[in-house]
Amino acid sequence: MFGDAFAAGRGAGFQFAQTMQQITELVAQQAGCSADDFAVHTIAGAIIGVMISAKFYWVQHADSNLFARLDAALAQLGAGLPR
Repeated sequence: MFGDAFAAGRGAGFQFAQTMQQITELVAQQAGCSADDFAVHTIAGAIIGVMISAKFYWVQHADSNLFARLDAALAQLGAGLPR
C-alpha cells in the first residue's frame, strides 16, 4: 500500500507512512471495507490531520492537556466537524 512509495524514505516521512498505513487498516477493519478503498484513505487522512492540529495547538498552549485535546478533536471529527 504505502510501503513501496516510502520504502526508501527516512525518518519522519517513513514514520508518517507507517502511521498512515496503520490507521488506514484500523479504519478499514472497523468499517468492514478494504484498506484500498479511497474513502478509508480519506478518513485516515482526516484522523492524521486532527492529530497534527491537536499537537500544534498543544505546543502553542503548553498548559493544555494533549490527550484531552486529541480526544476532543477526534470527537469533533466523528460528529462531522460541528462548531
